[in-house]
Amino acid sequence: MAAVSLWDLAESARARVKEEASKRPGVVQELMLLLGECPSGPTTNMEEVTHWKIVFNDFPAPTDNESPEEVELWSYEADGDTSTGEINDIEVHQEEFLGNSAIHGTVTMTPEEAFKILCQYRQKEEPFQWVSLRLPPSSGHVGYNFLYDPLGNKGWAVNIDNRKVINW
Repeated sequence: MAAVSLWDLAESARARVKEEASKRPGVVQELMLLLGECPSGPTTNMEEVTHWKIVFNDFPAPTDNESPEEVELWSYEADGDTSTGEINDIEVHQEEFLGNSAIHGTVTMTPEEAFKILCQYRQKEEPFQWVSLRLPPSSGHVGYNFLYDPLGNKGWAVNIDNRKVINW
């Protein structure tokens, strides 16, 4: 297979997750996280970020006999590669993915665009190893996060709505 965009990879993952989730009728999959890694180490080239974990939660509608609190929420982690376009594995977890809110709508900003905005803001390129697209419940804004250390203690975020850069 040929290289694909992150969004094509995410849509392939969504199709595979939907197939897996079809065993549970009435569920809707919500994108929770895109987490990319450069397998060779820190980089300033987004094309080297090829390994992606794509996480969905499913949100089943409660039946007539269930309250919303009784509904089982599951999560699905898809491992994919933008250099080949392949989704390698789907892990199913019988618990929801926590720490992020669902990403709704279409995200038009690419990770490459976000990194360019970050470099312009900082007036330098600093190598990063991980990049994620997420919606932290505390901020209410979807953003790309560029992480520089394995503990996630040093990084920058680029808000996709207003293009603001945040250091955290």
